[in-house]
Amino acid sequence: MELLHTRGIFTEPHTPLSPVKFRDHVLPEFFTCTAYLIDNQGKKVTNENFKTFKVWSIELLLKTSKGDHVEVIRTTILGSRKFTGHTVVTTKSFDPVGYGAVQVRHYDLARENRSRLMAYAVQVAIMSNIYKKKKDGGHSWEIGGRKDISEAELTAISKSVSDSAYVRLDDAFYRDFSEKYLIAERATGTPIQELSHTEYPGKDLKTIQRWATTARRKGFLPKTSPGKASSSTTRKKGK
Repeated sequence: MELLHTRGIFTEPHTPLSPVKFRDHVLPEFFTCTAYLIDNQGKKVTNENFKTFKVWSIELLLKTSKGDHVEVIRTTILGSRKFTGHTVVTTKSFDPVGYGAVQVRHYDLARENRSRLMAYAVQVAIMSNIYKKKKDGGHSWEIGGRKDISEAELTAISKSVSDSAYVRLDDAFYRDFSEKYLIAERATGTPIQELSHTEYPGKDLKTIQRWATTARRKGFLPKTSPGKASSSTTRKKGK
């Protein structure tokens, strides 16, 4: 999976502004996230050159529901342009001047990194969209605020969102799973056990093995040779 390089990620509540409890925080029921991503086209990005690249952007409309579940309602991809910052509120109509065409790689990156972008969106929304309850019973949101959250909690939130993003085991899930599987296989030789500890601690070995079998059937993982045992399985002595 290609690494995403970000120039900025911004979120804001979207009407209606109903609050929803998410873990120990409050999120808008609907909120938007705009992610500005460096369009490096495979070139190395450094602290010295990152500002020389144009950016392409993804605008997500997300819905938060009870049970710490988040889903994407709408995805909009905009082609590359010179980065000029982010405007939170504007009354101007969309101006297409300066935008390049959306490329196939943009769609591929958006699909492959869907869960990662959702996790970014929730993290930023929790830290910067501060819920305020009024004395008259109403409420408002402080946009662009800053809530200090520990790195450990942010990591836990990210994993929670990623897990919920994979409720539907679609091709995006199996592509992502296969990338992680191959990395674990090269690193340890026992990818099923490794993934159960590092990526899917809440899943049993049979479930992860079933995902691997499906990924092979879909062509995302290479098929094993007939009669050859998977490197992730072990045999008891005498069997």
